Amino acid sequence: MRAATFLLAVAVAAGVPATAKAQTTTTPAPAAAPAPYTTSGSTGQWFASGFVGSNFGASLHSDLDNVDINNNDNNSSFEFGGNIGYTWNRMFGVEFLADFTPSFGISNNFNIADANRLVDDPRVSTYMFNAIAGVPISAGRFEPYVSGGLGGVTLAADVLDNVLDPNGPSSRSSLTRFGGNIGGGVYTFAGNVGFRADVRYIRASTDNNQRSTIVADRIAEDLLGGLSVWRANVGIAFRW
Repeated sequence: MRAATFLLAVAVAAGVPATAKAQTTTTPAPAAAPAPYTTSGSTGQWFASGFVGSNFGASLHSDLDNVDINNNDNNSSFEFGGNIGYTWNRMFGVEFLADFTPSFGISNNFNIADANRLVDDPRVSTYMFNAIAGVPISAGRFEPYVSGGLGGVTLAADVLDNVLDPNGPSSRSSLTRFGGNIGGGVYTFAGNVGFRADVRYIRASTDNNQRSTIVADRIAEDLLGGLSVWRANVGIAFRW
């Protein structure tokens, strides 16, 4: 009887660890649930560029018939400028765009004897505040965009005080008009440095109510009113 009781106790003692081991090996701990996929709330970035290019296709909508804008490719004029802006998720953003033409292509067809100039040393500057949007197409490293907005167009030039006296004195006239622009292009980056190419149409507003009593300023008004021009440029771009 004692022997049977001893054997039973040994069997029970041996079976408890085995049962615990079996339970441990056959019931694995539950795996941790994968973390849910999330996107960052903001991927905004600054960008800026400097560029050089050319004006072309200029036209003048004015009552001043004796002065023409050179509107062919052979008489295109050099321009340069820059922009700075900010985009959200590389899709939508804003930018400030400024460019300068130190010698705008104006030809003088004023038909009087010995006439050599009516407008001299014309300079055109534009300052635009634009909305910009990325074009959602698959283009590798290239990031196409369109942009447009409003701002100002400034013309500064030496203009004859007396159009009947080509050898007479001239005055420096400067005038700014409200204007707009629309265009597009492409960025491509290698890291934070890249390349920018852009084509843009710019036009100044026409306001026939602004009629200065000063001859030089009136000619500048006629030149700038309704002035439109295409611009194409390329440059170095940065982002951060």
